[in-house]
Amino acid sequence: MKRLGRSTLAATALLATIALAATACGSSSSGSKAAASSTTAASVSVRLKWLHQSQFAGFYAAAAEGYYDAAGLKVKLDPGGPDSPSVQLVASGSNTFGVAGADQILLAREKGVDVVAVATIYRQTPFVLMTLADSGISTMKQLAGKKVGVKFGQSEEVTYRAMLSAAGMSKPDEVPVKFDVGPFLSGSVDAFPGYSINEALAAGEAGKPVNVIGPASVGLSLYADTIFTTGSEIKKHPAQVKAFAAKVDLAHTLFIVSSKSGSTLEPNIFKQYFFERVQQTVGPDRAGRCFIAITDPGWKFQHAA
Repeated sequence: MKRLGRSTLAATALLATIALAATACGSSSSGSKAAASSTTAASVSVRLKWLHQSQFAGFYAAAAEGYYDAAGLKVKLDPGGPDSPSVQLVASGSNTFGVAGADQILLAREKGVDVVAVATIYRQTPFVLMTLADSGISTMKQLAGKKVGVKFGQSEEVTYRAMLSAAGMSKPDEVPVKFDVGPFLSGSVDAFPGYSINEALAAGEAGKPVNVIGPASVGLSLYADTIFTTGSEIKKHPAQVKAFAAKVDLAHTLFIVSSKSGSTLEPNIFKQYFFERVQQTVGPDRAGRCFIAITDPGWKFQHAA
């Protein structure tokens, strides 16, 4: 089991349309539970980031409360995992939408993969390096020369490398680990990568209280679970994107627009459509706070941001 945690946003509509958990947990009217008239529901699939668990509670709540039905969507939630990488499966057309780390989506786009981030579930990554409380290690600098567990090839490695860079550190003694916290609890490694909402809690429940060292401790603010699709999907099915927009809580959603030059058609259309919607919801002065532009320095997107 991995990453048991709370979803701050509930997935509704296509591509796991997001609404605040408060909305999903509130009482729903009979209209929200009813299927969208007699119109044939559009069948879409969402590849989750990991196996079915409470990390994706918002998606399950949306299904149980009838939000997908109300949006005219028949949504299939597929589990992810080491053998079911969401970016590859969405890019290949096996799934319509996916959930992945924001860093995974950016790295894929850098390689020319046609994936587009739509909304962020975790605006602050729960990733941490945890150390035993009685070790006295509570900062990145104190990990110099220590044995640090690394999940090589996993999305957490990118965050870990960014933390090393931000702390101005060279590599400590890195030890390959998987998802079992046993080596950490037994003292085989001094620090172990995990989520503050899962592994750190599990260690405490096992009688091993821990210190947690997160990206914020070295000045980093990183996103985690992000909903994405392909640019071609947005272009082919604008009505489904509208269904998504109709259900999203625009005032509380962070939109990520990524374009290397700022001239790519799909992300520009996405940005303009939702920016106008957000302006209508929160006002022109506050709309910009709901958007992040990711681009190369010197290009038009940088100036727009």
